[in-house]
Amino acid sequence: QYENFIAAGTINVSRMNYRSADYPLTTINNLLLTFNPQNVLLNQLDARMGKSDFKATGSIDNLLGYYFKKELLKGSFNLNSSLVDLNELMSSSSGPSDTAKLSVIEVPSDVDLTMTTSIGKVLYEKLIFQNISGKVWVHEQKVDLSGLSFNIINGNVVMSGTYSTILPGKPAFSYNLSLNNFDIQQTVKTFSTVQQFAPIAERSSGSFSSDLIVNGVMDAHMQPILNSLNGKGKLITQSVTLSNFEPLNKFAEALKMDQYKKLNLADLNLSFTFKDGRVIMSPFTARLAGTNATISGSSGLDQTIDFIVNLAIPKSTIPAPAIGTITSGIARANSLIGTDFQLPDPVKVNMLIGGTIPHPTIKTDFSSQGKTIIETMKEEVKQEVKQQGREQADKILADAQKQSQAIRDAAKASADKLKAEGYAAADKLVAQTTNPLAKIAAQEAAKKAKKETDKRVQEIIDEGNKKSQLVLDEAKKKSDELLK
Repeated sequence: QYENFIAAGTINVSRMNYRSADYPLTTINNLLLTFNPQNVLLNQLDARMGKSDFKATGSIDNLLGYYFKKELLKGSFNLNSSLVDLNELMSSSSGPSDTAKLSVIEVPSDVDLTMTTSIGKVLYEKLIFQNISGKVWVHEQKVDLSGLSFNIINGNVVMSGTYSTILPGKPAFSYNLSLNNFDIQQTVKTFSTVQQFAPIAERSSGSFSSDLIVNGVMDAHMQPILNSLNGKGKLITQSVTLSNFEPLNKFAEALKMDQYKKLNLADLNLSFTFKDGRVIMSPFTARLAGTNATISGSSGLDQTIDFIVNLAIPKSTIPAPAIGTITSGIARANSLIGTDFQLPDPVKVNMLIGGTIPHPTIKTDFSSQGKTIIETMKEEVKQEVKQQGREQADKILADAQKQSQAIRDAAKASADKLKAEGYAAADKLVAQTTNPLAKIAAQEAAKKAKKETDKRVQEIIDEGNKKSQLVLDEAKKKSDELLK
């Protein structure tokens, strides 16, 4: 009956070493406790645990109830440290730490502790956190962080959130982060998650800031399970250079414009979400090699990409080979129908980027120009039919048939090529994967990619049929009017 036990006094410990097979050498330089059955005051703690040092003051309530009856232990502390080496503290022995053996840090359910912290440096795996300050609340198998601020790789992070071990062996986390002035290359080298979620960063240089909301779970070694991550955020850059990125190289080759192989991206402000292992970019505008562009799409952990880049390229900046590529389709249409449609300025081009990061596929879409061509052709047909009789009407119908078939043939060729490339990329992704578990994931990704390819193939064919029928219907209608 500890509640009826009257006792009070102090405990004063100095220069005490504690050795254990499971923990680094612990040295208590000074410890002063003032206690009674209900309350313990930590007047002073100055201790070391391996390389880590701790200085603390605070109070603990219900210590005897916690010890004897497993009741809730309450307390509040001020904690200061110049160094906390989590690799050493989380290791299974006092020897050199092995981060591959790190185990889950379980949060107890029978404590309610708050800590105001100020820590000079924390070591975790290969990461070095500096100038850490904020509040920590440990309760109900959770650690709540409030107003936590620290520096890492010369950038600053302000965050709040929760770490929870309610599910055994699967720690869950949910954080709001504000990242300021981070170097892209240092970030890529430090965080493997960035390499997997944003492989474009590996080919970028410059700095960025970001606001991020993220939640997910960790595995038994305190590593985030990437497919579990969900969230959203904003990314702001001031001056970023992107070069030697394979999708960009293919992009430049498709346009026959080498200036797109290396881009300087200034003042980007874009939003994104990520879910089920995929990052989805909201449409944003940028200047690419002096050209206005709107970009949208997504990329996945399986390295698949699906982006649309809408360009408005001034004719004066397009080299002759590229002009020839762009105008070849228009010239063919002009010859079939007898029109004299000219390429507008600027030239509107939609670039469809698919496949994977190592093996991208690039397709050009001039549908915006194509719609103008069709409208011009309609007017030409209308004027010609009014001026001629049966012979001219028959010629219009014949030309329309040729044009219609040309549109269908072009759509089929484009669809066949897209399907072949999409299926080949998906099959190659599976073939390159040797790990059994990864292969299952790759097969699912390939199946999904093929389904998406089939969908896009059908859209191309449907659009071609629609345009083809439109030409035929219009020619027939005007021909009939001429013969009335």
